[in-house]
Amino acid sequence: MGREAPTATLSRLAYQKIVYHAAKYPSATIVGVLVGADESSVDDVIPLTHHWHTLSPMTEAGLAMIEAHLTASRKQMVGVYEVPERLDATEVSSTTSALAKKIGERTSRTPIALMVRGDALLESKLDSLRAQRDGKTVTVQVPSYDTLVSTLTEHVHQGAWKSLADWDDHLENTQLDWLENAAISAL
Repeated sequence: MGREAPTATLSRLAYQKIVYHAAKYPSATIVGVLVGADESSVDDVIPLTHHWHTLSPMTEAGLAMIEAHLTASRKQMVGVYEVPERLDATEVSSTTSALAKKIGERTSRTPIALMVRGDALLESKLDSLRAQRDGKTVTVQVPSYDTLVSTLTEHVHQGAWKSLADWDDHLENTQLDWLENAAISAL
């Protein structure tokens, strides 16, 4: 008997923000931080970049702000997600892997590295997510996926993604709410 792959559940809100981040920047590699109480439950995401997806001082500054923001809650950084601009990518980039490692160093936990196929985010079958933790495959679940995809497809067509902001957006306009994206949470 083989061991089952570890699982992680991605909340409705977390999946929604990933979809909106990808919809807002369809021709860019986007990266964000997975947030949860532990590695098995991703409650939220914080969109990080669409310009500076290399591990740069700006990315480090964004991570520090996320870490400070999360200290007031019981949530923590549990990993990273990447939606690559290249449709033939099958795993996260070396830069996103390095970012995951950096998160692991900051949290003393083994982070999840989630590769998201942007072209399959709104398909009827959950085939867009590939995750690894410590080199092992992690099975990702999204509760009520079929209903969620139907709702998100409608929201994307209505332009709901326009109100999402990431760290890069915040650097251009400091009034944008990139840490909470409360307008997205309210949908």
